[in-house]
Amino acid sequence: MEIENEKELALETPKTKISGTIIRIIIAIAVISGLFLFFYEFIKAKKVTEIDYPTIASDQGNILIEPKIKEIETVRTENFFQKAREDFIANRVDFIEADLTGMVLRVWKGGEVLKEVKIVAKGKDNSWWETPSGLYEIKNKEANHFSSFGHVYQPWSMVFQGNFFIHGWPYYEGGEPVVSSYSGGCIRLETPDAENVFSLASIGMPVLVYKQSLLDDSFVYEKKTDNAEAADVTSSAYLVRDLNNGFVFYNKNENQPYSVASLTKLLTALIAMEYVNLNKDIYVPAEALVKTTKPRFSAEDMVSSYNLLFPLINESSNEAAEVFARNIGTKRFVSLMNDKARAIGMSSSFFADSSGVLYDNTSTASDLMELAQYIENDRPFIWGISSNSIKPQNDFFRYENLENFNLIPEESEFAGGKIGKYTEKESMIAVFKMKIGESERNLGVVVIDSNNAKHDVIKLIDLVKSRYQTQN
Repeated sequence: MEIENEKELALETPKTKISGTIIRIIIAIAVISGLFLFFYEFIKAKKVTEIDYPTIASDQGNILIEPKIKEIETVRTENFFQKAREDFIANRVDFIEADLTGMVLRVWKGGEVLKEVKIVAKGKDNSWWETPSGLYEIKNKEANHFSSFGHVYQPWSMVFQGNFFIHGWPYYEGGEPVVSSYSGGCIRLETPDAENVFSLASIGMPVLVYKQSLLDDSFVYEKKTDNAEAADVTSSAYLVRDLNNGFVFYNKNENQPYSVASLTKLLTALIAMEYVNLNKDIYVPAEALVKTTKPRFSAEDMVSSYNLLFPLINESSNEAAEVFARNIGTKRFVSLMNDKARAIGMSSSFFADSSGVLYDNTSTASDLMELAQYIENDRPFIWGISSNSIKPQNDFFRYENLENFNLIPEESEFAGGKIGKYTEKESMIAVFKMKIGESERNLGVVVIDSNNAKHDVIKLIDLVKSRYQTQN
């Protein structure tokens, strides 16, 4: 082989070398152009359609049902819960359906209702222990679980999310049944019904928990808005939507992921509410004393878990986020955040830490609107903290100078929200309660990567008010 190569080199002249080089350059340019055209067509196609996979949060991985190609909706957003239910039935997936408005639980097998029973108790509405809507799965089953929270036995228990179970009527150690008509957040059934459901349920079976208010709203808007009206909004992405019926007023790059900074802490708050006993104090490890806007804690402090939510949400405390995460285990806590995001329809989001410090915490305006809707319907307690309508309990001395970075005093309809900042850019989720015509509406505004998030939120919500008859 070496001798043949030497002969070939001996036959080459400067002229043939130049010609060969030119030919190779032309071939390289042609190949690169072809690859560029291929990827351009691929990316262009991705912008026209999207594949929607309803996903079930799972510690063992994700369960995906058959995907469907759909055109991207620009006027009215499809409801995550309604679509998941319809797809499960159409694909004959075995699942449990818990309707928290109709107070009924159904076990579906092969596209048919095999068992339907009454829900006799659920978590108190508008409380931090309210039964969480979402798409979950049966994580574990116990014929008689002892609750360390309520110090009671729960017959035929099936855990589906955090400290939330489906179970029969609880009773104390001596056998005396609990008399309370509401639960600590679990879905309570009559004990014989719980036993029947227990026998039909299996580990990994999907559990769809929802309220009817999330499925349908008959209010109709006449489309009057135009994205061109929002030309001076500085945000790289934004979305304005009616949280009741999914009507979209204004949108830009709503499916494009961006780093979302401290908006991450809304997921942190959700996981804290579902996995930490907020009735008890929580330990402050030295490792949790990270850089933050307003340091408030000392190593080895014992602080109220409930009150820790206030600096977390209002002052965007990195310390508070770290305290919650390290008491569960940082890696597990972040995993639970991502599970929760998928469970409520945030399919394009990823969270890398509990505080939002890392640039890898990413989401889209569309996903953040799903989060806003979820909090509005299932955890309005969070908006109450962020709007100062709910205050800390007991140890006021620790929070007497508590600031609130989220308030928008210029807008009287502001009902809650969360602001986040990364380098010189800001992002915000804000919820407004407004009267449009004779109807009380809940409107969500999301802005991402903005020069001035509150200014952009005000601009967008004022555009809505200028197009529709509103009353304070």
